[in-house]
Amino acid sequence: MVKKVLFRPARYFIPLVLGIVIFIHLGLALAVIGGGIQRFSVPSYNPLIYYSHGHVWIWGLWIGLSAIFMMIPRRWVNIVGLWIGMLWHIVWMSCFTIAATHYSTAGATPIPIYAGLAMLCAALLTARVIDK
Repeated sequence: MVKKVLFRPARYFIPLVLGIVIFIHLGLALAVIGGGIQRFSVPSYNPLIYYSHGHVWIWGLWIGLSAIFMMIPRRWVNIVGLWIGMLWHIVWMSCFTIAATHYSTAGATPIPIYAGLAMLCAALLTARVIDK
């Protein structure tokens, strides 16, 4: 009986956090796709432009695909979506770290934000993997 009481809040909390992450990913996808190359004008985005060869819509497609996979109510599809999202946040965090070390005018604020979002995706991924 105690086991059910301890894990009951997690059954409601995890889907709530997953829904928040889905909205964050959809917002990022719309911002990247809608903003285009003009959104990536400051030096902080130079590594992201370099790695995508100027096709910034790929970043928006990648995070949008992650959100779509997380919305599908299948366990392994959710796991793939969370994994894609986590990897996207790690890549962006790494690119902002590279920019912050190479350019004095590059902002460092996104680095801990994307690191936190990557850890949140990793936590949700772990919860989804161990969920039966």
